[in-house]
Amino acid sequence: MSKISVKPILRTDKKKTNGKCPIYYLVIIDGKSLKLSAEADEFEENWIKTEGRIKGSKTSVKNSVLKRGVSDIEDFIWTLKASDSDLDLETVKNHFTKKGKGTTAFYELLDECYRLKFREIEASTQKHYNLVRRRLTDFRSRIKFEDINLRFIERFEVYLIGEGVGESGLWTHHKILKVIIRYAIKKRKLTYNPYEDFKVKKGEPKWGALNEAQVIAISFLEFENGSIGKGLDLSRDLFLFACYTGLRYQDVMRISKENIINDTYINIKTKKTGKITNIPLFEETKQLIAKYGCPNRATLFPNKRNQPLNRDLKKIGALAKIELPLTFHLSRHSFASMMAYRKMNPLILSHVLGHSNTNMTLRYVNVDIEEVKEQMAASAIFKKCL
Repeated sequence: MSKISVKPILRTDKKKTNGKCPIYYLVIIDGKSLKLSAEADEFEENWIKTEGRIKGSKTSVKNSVLKRGVSDIEDFIWTLKASDSDLDLETVKNHFTKKGKGTTAFYELLDECYRLKFREIEASTQKHYNLVRRRLTDFRSRIKFEDINLRFIERFEVYLIGEGVGESGLWTHHKILKVIIRYAIKKRKLTYNPYEDFKVKKGEPKWGALNEAQVIAISFLEFENGSIGKGLDLSRDLFLFACYTGLRYQDVMRISKENIINDTYINIKTKKTGKITNIPLFEETKQLIAKYGCPNRATLFPNKRNQPLNRDLKKIGALAKIELPLTFHLSRHSFASMMAYRKMNPLILSHVLGHSNTNMTLRYVNVDIEEVKEQMAASAIFKKCL
C-alpha cells in the first residue's frame, strides 16, 4: 500500500527581497518527494513549522486556504488510486502546476463568457461578476473542466461561508457561476451541470426602509455654503427624487426632458428590466426638476457616481438623526413601503416600480410594526365591547 503525505512547508531557502518566504506543499509518495507552490508567502517568524501553518489571530483565512490545498492534492491522489491510474509524482505535478494541460482553460473560458455578458449588463452588475472571479481564484487558482462537479460546488460554498458571505451573497455567487457553467456546456467543455443536483437557497436581502416622517426630515435639512454643502445638497435631492418616484439610480441619472410628458408625469423605459413605467409628478418632484434643469445638459440632473453619493447619504442620515444606514437603493424600498402603507394597489405599485410581477414588489415592501399594530387593533377580537 502506498504511503502518502501532504503538508505545507515554508521554503526558507527561497527567501524573497521583502523578507517573506514562499509556502509550498511537500508531497511524499512512497518515499519520493515533490514540492508544489501554494502561491502564498509568509515571514519566517510567523510560521509554525511543526504544524505547517501561520500563527496569529487573523490568519484563519490563509490557513483555511492551505488546508484546502492539502485536501485538493490528497483527493486527487486518492482518486488516482481508486481508479487504478498510474500514481506518480509527475502526474501530480502536471495536474497542479500551470504546465499541466488545461489548468488555465477554465479561466480563459470564464473571461470569454464575461466579455460577452458585459455587453448586456450594467457596470454595477459587472462588479458582482468580477468579485466571483476573484473569489474563485482565491478558492482554487487552477481549475480544469473535469474538476467542475457537485463536490466542487459544495466546497466552493463552504469556502464562501468561511469568507463571511451571507445567504443573499451566496445566491448571487451561485447565480453567476451557473452562467459560467451553462456557457461551458454551450461550448461543449462540460456535459453535466452540477447545479442539477445542488439546491441553492435564496436568501432574502436585508433591506430597510424610511417612513414618511424620516423622508420629510431629510427634505428639511439645510447645508452650509461651499462645495461640500453643495455636494450634500445634490446627493440629498437625488435621493429625495428617488423616494418620490421609486426610480433606480441608473434611471434617475439618465432621465431627460423627453421623459417628462406635459409636465404631469414621467414616462421611462427602465434600464434594468426594460419595462415602461409611468409616474405622476407632484409639486416636490417638479421643484427638483426645475432646480436642476439645464438646457445645455442632456439629462435632468448632474451626474454623480453611486459611490460618492452613498458616502454623502451616510452623512445626511447622521444629520437627520436616522439610525438606518442610508444608501441610494434604500430610496426605492422606502417609496414602495410608503405607498404600500397608503394602501396603493399592489398591481399599480408593481407597474410604477417596473417589476414584471408582484412577487418582486412584495420583497421591496417593509412593514412597520406600528402599522401591524394599527391593522390588528382594528379587529373586533381586540375590542372589549362589541
